[in-house]
Amino acid sequence: ETGTWGNHFMSQQGHYRSLGVDSTRSEIVRLEKLTENDIKLLRRLCNEADTPDEESGSLKITEVINVIHSYFGLLEELHDLMAERITSTLDKHKLQQHKSNLAEFRTDLQQLERRISEHLRRNQLIGKRLPDKGGEMSARRERNSILACEDVAGAAIQQALATQEALARQQDTIFRIQNSTDTVNQRFPLIGTLVDMISRKKQRNDIIMAVWVGLLLWLFVYFVFL
Repeated sequence: ETGTWGNHFMSQQGHYRSLGVDSTRSEIVRLEKLTENDIKLLRRLCNEADTPDEESGSLKITEVINVIHSYFGLLEELHDLMAERITSTLDKHKLQQHKSNLAEFRTDLQQLERRISEHLRRNQLIGKRLPDKGGEMSARRERNSILACEDVAGAAIQQALATQEALARQQDTIFRIQNSTDTVNQRFPLIGTLVDMISRKKQRNDIIMAVWVGLLLWLFVYFVFL
């Protein structure tokens, strides 16, 4: 079931100002879990409803959507509060992850809202064009097939977005490592010079060792077989 909303959310907004960094992040995690559960509930309502434009089903879907939007507003406020109070790089990284989670929730809700609008539009067409029972059932089966395809496409899109986000995080990590290395080389140029000298010396030693090994093998073959 959806969480309570309305006046409760207004009172929560004032309460958040008194929270510390750890408590703020705990509240963000709690709201993310509630948002995830309500999006799952909304998806289930869309899948189970044969006629989403019926009064009871429509009211339930509208209520869930309103609750999710309320969660979005609270999460945005908590993100702003956390941004004002954190200083460490680790906390900033965690905040960025929470913002990414909120962006994914918004994408999921937008897809479900488009799907609901399509349900309503198709049901209106069914009511106008197919008054007979057999035609209505056929149209419903067709609609369910289309919606199943939309679910598969939506899952593929979500997977692609998750992969893109993972690649972006990897690229950001590599960029930070490269910046750190460049900073060290700029501040301590002797370190880079020393590393180059060690590399050249190791390469020279490898060449000398290879020559000695080759010479010993040649002498061994010469005295044993010749």
